[in-house]
Amino acid sequence: MTRRMAFFVHFGDLLIVSQVHIKISLDAFKKYAVPLVLAEEHLDYKSGQVVFYERHKPYGIYVLRKGRIRLFTKENGVEKLLRIVVPGSIFGADEVCGRRPFEFGAKAETDVSVIFFGESVFEETASLFGAGKRKFGKGGKKKP
Repeated sequence: MTRRMAFFVHFGDLLIVSQVHIKISLDAFKKYAVPLVLAEEHLDYKSGQVVFYERHKPYGIYVLRKGRIRLFTKENGVEKLLRIVVPGSIFGADEVCGRRPFEFGAKAETDVSVIFFGESVFEETASLFGAGKRKFGKGGKKKP
């Protein structure tokens, strides 16, 4: 049976609503969704603190709840700004899905709060929505 589900996610002052059409039983959904919610970690970083380094292995996916995070690369020892992450943004997912190291570093530009989902929990839950076999390869680029 296909179900239409709405997810309400609260990030700091933002409320994000997302609708998903999934073809699973309610029992199967509960089996994966509840552990995902229970597995989330809330992490806080002070302004200037590094969240992760360029070329490091990703261990999970980040969702920024409040504050601003700077994504950057280093060229000749100088930081080059790629973009500023704002509340509600997800980052690290492409690297986890592609099983490749970060191509950029992340540093708290202000005091920040993030939700972190470990790689194993994300893989288990993604398989529920059909992303597991398609996106979680052995390395390299994300498959279409």
